[in-house]
Amino acid sequence: MAKHRAAEPGVREEEDVGQYIRQLRRRQKMNLMTLSERTGLSISTLSKIENNQIELTYAKLMLISDGLGVNLSELIFTGDRRPVPERHSGRRSITPREGRKGATTSNYEYGYLNTDLAKKSMVPVVARVKQSELSAFGPLAVHPGEELIYVLSGAVIVHTEDYEPTVLRAGDSMYFDASMPHAVLNQDADEEAEIIFINTPNIQSLAPPSSGDE
Repeated sequence: MAKHRAAEPGVREEEDVGQYIRQLRRRQKMNLMTLSERTGLSISTLSKIENNQIELTYAKLMLISDGLGVNLSELIFTGDRRPVPERHSGRRSITPREGRKGATTSNYEYGYLNTDLAKKSMVPVVARVKQSELSAFGPLAVHPGEELIYVLSGAVIVHTEDYEPTVLRAGDSMYFDASMPHAVLNQDADEEAEIIFINTPNIQSLAPPSSGDE
């Protein structure tokens, strides 16, 4: 008899992510108003996300995963992933360059790393920056946790609400509070920079919220 083999994790289609968010919300007996209060996103925006009528950015995903009390990887990826061990067991994950799980928005082309691990304490992502004008970026990103940006190639300008725009070149890094509105743009409109960014979720998101309205 053939031995059952765990499904390889893959990236959900965007319309599937919206449906899965609705499924998780309803499973917790949570209405849109409660999720809106937990995420800071409007009821209208959440409804459009669940119905695949609006672009689902990384920042929105972070807010929603935090509001639902689930790990970000659960929203993005399908298939079985290795859970957090009950005790130290040398858990590790290797992602070859060709093994990155991709996703694209108007601002970034993402390559998610180490997607075979569930409930990670960090969310590591390699991204190609697509915008060079703040007006084209849209609203500044805001999401729970802290963030590290490390520039792999090219140069970027990091805009934040509390500081003057900062130029980072290959080898430079920045660590900041991700709840501070921010955006990363190419310094040179003719060269798309590549960065790695690592996010830590809100520590409260590691424990699921109670079901129903609060």
